[in-house]
Amino acid sequence: HFYIFPSHSQTIASIGIEDIQDTGLDAQLFVQNLTKELYQTNALLSGQSPGILSATFSPPRMFGVRLRYNFGPR
Repeated sequence: HFYIFPSHSQTIASIGIEDIQDTGLDAQLFVQNLTKELYQTNALLSGQSPGILSATFSPPRMFGVRLRYNFGPR
């Protein structure tokens, strides 16, 4: 038996600044799964027929800040 998941997409956005005031520091604001799209992933079909179908769901909307420091010249 096969179970085919429908196609899905996830909206990811980010904006950032590199080398803030020549300090070597980069900053980025980001958001993942902006539209809170819900879909199944990592399917596993196990057991005897008809079997057990288990799957995990997409991650929730997540947003945050990424900071990076660069040592030495660019």
